[in-house]
Amino acid sequence: MLVLGCGVGFAQEHEHGPSEKLGTVHFATSCNDAAQVEFDRAVALLHSFQFSRAIQGFNAALKSDSTCAIAYWGIALAQWTNPFAPGLKDKNQLQGGLAAAEHGSAHRT
Repeated sequence: MLVLGCGVGFAQEHEHGPSEKLGTVHFATSCNDAAQVEFDRAVALLHSFQFSRAIQGFNAALKSDSTCAIAYWGIALAQWTNPFAPGLKDKNQLQGGLAAAEHGSAHRT
């Protein structure tokens, strides 16, 4: 949580379409402006426990800016799903998150 708190900058309200209201989030990155918007939305989805939609959002950020390596961090966290769920995570689920984190680490600038 401390890491998330350190990255939070100025907040903005995210409303995407008439039925999507995700709250306020801004996680400062070095991504381009279009990717930043997608990344912030994906973080809001992640914090709303909408993991598959968050992964789609992080991938949208990468589509807007292929150097937005922090989006791989988001994919890795979303792959992990609910951190409060009881029991161990499935090995394939963990492998997917590890692969995303390693990919992001290899592509950081």
